[in-house]
Formats: sequence, C-alpha cells, structure tokens
Amino acid sequence: MSPPRFSLAHVTPYPWESQDNEINAHVARLAGEQSKRGHRVLILAPSRSPERVRESRREVRAAKSRPESLLDGTNSGTPRVVAIGEVLDVARTLEELLGRTPLDFVHVH
Repeated sequence: MSPPRFSLAHVTPYPWESQDNEINAHVARLAGEQSKRGHRVLILAPSRSPERVRESRREVRAAKSRPESLLDGTNSGTPRVVAIGEVLDVARTLEELLGRTPLDFVHVH
C-alpha cells in the first residue's frame, strides 16, 4: 500500500523574494521535501513583483472552474509559489484561493 498523498499549502507573511528570511527559507525546504515525497504543495506568499502577482491572480481566476488545477504538477519536487500581493490584496486573494482549492492542510507560518 502506498503512503497517503496530501494537498498542502504553506502561508508566509514575508515577501517570497526575501530568501534570506528564516521563515521563507524554512518554508522552501519543507515544501520542497513534501513535494518530493509526492504531496501536492502550494506556497502562498506576498511578492514585491507586480508581474508575479498579476500572473498569480490570473492563475487563481482561471482556477475558478477547476480549483484543483492550482495543484497540478506540484508533486514533482517543486512546489508552486502563488504570489498573493502586498498588504491590501492579501486577505481577498487568500480567501478566494483557500475557499476553493481542495487542500488537506494549511500551515500558516
């Protein structure tokens, strides 16, 4: 019998570009290991990149009809990073994404 596979999200309050941040470094290592073990893993983090935020918003909107699509390909050792914007946009984007995406666990750091 194969071990269970889960859909996971890690939420960090620090911009993903802050890789020198201890929390983001921990999230990156943990999410990478979980993904390598076959779990479907998302990292939800603010971003300082307007382009990255726009692309993530497009992905979240596109997933309305098939929410699990955000998890496609996330069990290959590379989790998907979803840029959720900065302060004013975070709550709305998180609510939209977490309200629809079929996740087994959400780890808030």
